[in-house]
Amino acid sequence: MFILRKSAGGRLLSRCVVGMVLLFLLTTPVFAAKVNLRLAYPVELGGPLAKIMDSLCEEFSSQNPEIHVTPIYAGNYWETM
Repeated sequence: MFILRKSAGGRLLSRCVVGMVLLFLLTTPVFAAKVNLRLAYPVELGGPLAKIMDSLCEEFSSQNPEIHVTPIYAGNYWETM
């Protein structure tokens, strides 16, 4: 009777390859998900400063396509009540 036996190095290589494939398959969906961030300002913000913050958020989102930042301007204390 003829029995095929793998050497210890062959088994180790096979296990490493299978482990790497499983690791790749299990982690790929995590990295592919898009992240949406809401950046809240609890103070009154308007005028030119709001335009600057909007442009900074848009610039960041364009440079990082997997992350989208949405600025939220809450207004002053009385407006949020």
